[in-house]
Parts: sequence; structure tokens; C-alpha cells
Amino acid sequence: MSELKDCPFCGGKASIFQDDTTHLSGSAIESWSVLCEGCDIMLSCYTERECVIQWNTRVTQSDWISVEDALPEFDEEVLMSKIKVTKEQLKCIEDLVVAYMVAVENKLDFSDLTVKSMVSNIDKLWDVNFEIIEEDN
Repeated sequence: MSELKDCPFCGGKASIFQDDTTHLSGSAIESWSVLCEGCDIMLSCYTERECVIQWNTRVTQSDWISVEDALPEFDEEVLMSKIKVTKEQLKCIEDLVVAYMVAVENKLDFSDLTVKSMVSNIDKLWDVNFEIIEEDN
């Protein structure tokens, strides 16, 4: 086995171990995991070699792109000029977004029909009430 690099998040020592997991079908699946002893972050793979390679693979500093560089500049005036919205429509959307955030915060089951219906209603409300002004190219 190759040596593991220190944790990329906290710099802690990492260890590798074999983990026998029982699949829902009842059969045992052999897997391997790397665990940081400092922050408890864990990586699991099907083979020891794959775990070592993935754990030791790091992005070089020159490959990083800051969020500011990756995203286009945000101009609220330009955005708002492309959306026709009334105060009533804006209030309705704000209420729906708050309801959605409460659902997420309370960890509602998004497979639940009520939650699916709520998300579907947000989409429908947007489609019916908002018009995106297409730019002429």
C-alpha cells in the first residue's frame, strides 16, 4: 500500500481500512475507506488502490479559480430590466421562497406529494407571472 498524504482539510493523519458493508440485498460488499483522524472526513471506494489514489490526488494552487473570477459580474439593474414584475408578484414569490426554505430547514421529505406540489406551484407561478425579455442578438 502506498503512503497516504495528510488530510487536505485539516492536515491530520489519515488511515485506511477495509470495510465490509452489507448491501440491501443481503450480500456483503467489500469496500475500503480512508479516514482522517483529525476531522473525521472519510472517503470510501471499492478497492484499496482506488482509495489511496483518490485521497492523495490534490488540485494544485494554479488550478483553483476563485468564485469571483468564475462568476459573471452581477448587475441588479440589468437583471431587473429583463424581468417584468409587480409588487404583488414579488411578494408572492418571496412568500413561496420562504415556505420552501422552511421546508428545507425542517428537512421535509421532498418525495412527499405535498412538498412536490409546493415546488411545482413555485415553478408554475414563475411561468405564469414572469416574462423574461429576450435580448436581440
